[in-house]
Amino acid sequence: MNKNIKQAVCMILVASVVFVQGCGGGGGAPTGTVRVAVDWPGRGRYVPAYANSVVATVDPEGANPKSATLNRNGDTGYQGVFDVPSPVISGIHTLRVDAYSGADGTGTKVATATKSITVIEGQVTTENVSTDMATTIHHVEIDSQPIRVDYGKTAQLQGHAEDANNVTLLLPPGSLTWSMVSGGSFASVTSDGLLAGLGFGQASVRLQESGAGVSVDAPATASGDRIAYSWGGRIYTMNEDGTDLVPLTGSGHGFSFPGDWSPDGSKLVFSRQSFVDSSYDVFVINSDGTNETRLTANEPVNDVFPTWNHDGTKIAFQSERNGGVDIYVMNADGSNVVRLTNLGQCIGPSWSPDGAKIAFQYANSIYVMNADGSNQVALMSSSSAGQPCWSPDGSKIAFTANVGNDLEIHVMKADGSNVSRLTTSAGADQDPAWRSDGSKIGFTSYRDGQYHVYLMNPDGTNQVRLTQTSDGHNCEFVRIP
Repeated sequence: MNKNIKQAVCMILVASVVFVQGCGGGGGAPTGTVRVAVDWPGRGRYVPAYANSVVATVDPEGANPKSATLNRNGDTGYQGVFDVPSPVISGIHTLRVDAYSGADGTGTKVATATKSITVIEGQVTTENVSTDMATTIHHVEIDSQPIRVDYGKTAQLQGHAEDANNVTLLLPPGSLTWSMVSGGSFASVTSDGLLAGLGFGQASVRLQESGAGVSVDAPATASGDRIAYSWGGRIYTMNEDGTDLVPLTGSGHGFSFPGDWSPDGSKLVFSRQSFVDSSYDVFVINSDGTNETRLTANEPVNDVFPTWNHDGTKIAFQSERNGGVDIYVMNADGSNVVRLTNLGQCIGPSWSPDGAKIAFQYANSIYVMNADGSNQVALMSSSSAGQPCWSPDGSKIAFTANVGNDLEIHVMKADGSNVSRLTTSAGADQDPAWRSDGSKIGFTSYRDGQYHVYLMNPDGTNQVRLTQTSDGHNCEFVRIP
């Protein structure tokens, strides 16, 4: 973040103290009028905070304070004079000048200066408090990070400037401007922060205050209301209502199926079959289909069912590389592979939302272990129980289990209690995946004679078919970011 400070003096406040000797009988104490002359050249200035009024007070802590207010005159700023009510007795006084965000001394106090002034009989004393009132922009911040935008929708971005003490500054309109850093080929942002055209991928935007020379960048990604699934060997994405079907992986490869969306929705980790020996390896791809990268290369064994941890730094997966089928973990770039289980029949890992635990299937039971492989505990046993998937809040686990030789989707608490059956169709229902906010569960079902993607409420109600393929290809392995 550029923290250069270029703008120092932003308001010129000239306080002119004019002493006028009292006259008339009685020989009372000489009095005068304190006259404050104010000049703020206009909206080209930055601080204090596009204030709309200035209040000058003589002896603010005294027994008889005297004050007067000048409101801002449109875009020309403060230009003129205003008097503090008489009488002001000659001698030493305190003058305080405050700038406020609202008119008539209302709103937020955005700058203040206090000085000692001396009223001398028969003389005019001028006090310039402009340098005392000056504040500088130290840095800018983008509000509401991370920036997530509903797929295909627009969003109004917001930001603000702060001083060196992290105090928010109110700036003139147009002082902060937005621009695209990356992703400009498919997204756009207006100078006032209207972001549009963000596909299911990641862009980067910049908030800048050019006068002070400070800026900050932030990633912007499409929201999680997007489903990835495999169809005919390729991975596709679509809206959660089944519209806008888009291929994510290219053709001419082996069968691919999605594993898991990264926590920020910018990447998908998946498995792909090799044409050479039919084994599977783990790949990662950006959510817009770019930058496909292979993470494992262990022919002829299978590396499948990859899943991200909570912060996107680790990937757990199932592998046959040491003879049995066990759960492994690696860095997000494929390095530092570590074996977590040594049971020989461990499949389908699912990382808890806080990254502390991993659920998996072992010998027709759902197990949970710590992220380092320790404390492996069975939650429940059922005929062919598997495909565990943790809810986003970590309180529940969706899974599949045989019911009369038919796979059905169930849900239970994270401790294995309160098991509930969600589906009851005649065909197999499998591959449960939670929506990022926990409001929906996606799954695939064979109830119509071929696999299709469905969506339902977490209690099993409102089961809706999303895919409408007619060429005989099965839709499987649904994932909702």
